[in-house]
Amino acid sequence: VAMAGMSSWMSMAASIRSNNNNNNKNSSSNDDTTNELFSSLDQHLATRSFLVASCEPTLADLDLYLALEETTTNNNDDDDAATKRTMLESMSHVSRWIRQCNETLIALALAKNKKIVVPSNLVVPPPVVVVPIFRYDVTSLPTYVVAAPAAAVSATSAAAVAPKTESQAPKKDNAEGGGGGISDEQKKAAAEKRAKKAAEKAAKKKEKGNANKAATPPATPDEWTIACLDIRVGLVTKVWHHPESEKLFCEEVDLGEASGPRKIASGLRAFYRLEDWKDRKVVVLCNLKPRPLAGFSSHGMVLCASSSSSANQVQFVEPPAEAKVGERITFTDLAVVEPETESRMQKKKVFEKIAPDFKTNAEGVVVWKDTHVATSSAGPLVAAKKMAGGQVS
Repeated sequence: VAMAGMSSWMSMAASIRSNNNNNNKNSSSNDDTTNELFSSLDQHLATRSFLVASCEPTLADLDLYLALEETTTNNNDDDDAATKRTMLESMSHVSRWIRQCNETLIALALAKNKKIVVPSNLVVPPPVVVVPIFRYDVTSLPTYVVAAPAAAVSATSAAAVAPKTESQAPKKDNAEGGGGGISDEQKKAAAEKRAKKAAEKAAKKKEKGNANKAATPPATPDEWTIACLDIRVGLVTKVWHHPESEKLFCEEVDLGEASGPRKIASGLRAFYRLEDWKDRKVVVLCNLKPRPLAGFSSHGMVLCASSSSSANQVQFVEPPAEAKVGERITFTDLAVVEPETESRMQKKKVFEKIAPDFKTNAEGVVVWKDTHVATSSAGPLVAAKKMAGGQVS
């Protein structure tokens, strides 16, 4: 395509040279053809740098450029040549292209170490940019601005040679000269006062530190138990495939909250179908901050048991059919406490610290640390197909 385009433009250059040789420039038809050519060329270069797709001028660019140079050099009719040069210079895209071709010819001359005569009549100079010049009349400036440098030099020189005045002379010690200064006893008293104040400040800082230390004991691995999780029974009321993820379901789960069903995303499409969710009771970890999953804001986590050694690698954690929607799950032998806040759960990574001991036992019952059974008002939670030794998350 590029070669065909070059051939077409070079044919046009040959046609221009032919018209020049036939001396038809005085005819009105030839003038119309020239005007049409210049306009067409300017329009063509409005959307491209060169005649054909290229990062630099091609042979076709240089051929047409030189043909136009011949058109604007006419010994028989200088007025016509000048008119054409003016027309070319008035076309911004053609003018830019002419400058690029001109620079290319100069670069070729330098690279080949040859004398190439670059046409001067087609060289379109870059637009002249008038740089503003600011002039200030020193007579209109305040006197101190004009005189400042000289005054500064004079003051510095005078200071270097002037003798010290009485006020600049070193002060004599009070013990020798007497009068006006402070005595040694006063200096000593002031130093003792400063030392006493510093000691009192250090003592107060130490007491405050000890009080804070007693009020906020350091965190230990046993600071949290599974009881601080807000785990509740939920009922799936709506489910659909995530439009932008092949792994996610999007669900609406009724947890008995006044705000209505929660929207939760679960990466379970490899293990369940849409119909498996219909009217299903699930168990949800609720005190998690909402987070975006493939652009979907998920507020909570549907709990499942998983094991790589099981044929059904992922199974829902299920409450008994009689469990009430919205009721909180408790754990045997653990006191019921207020759930941790969503912010603290995220900041302290509470679930990540508790989760390693959150599993199913040999009967598929959900337990924590093997002894604390997850229980609803209607009985314990179990993996959907009684998965043994599954990790709950």
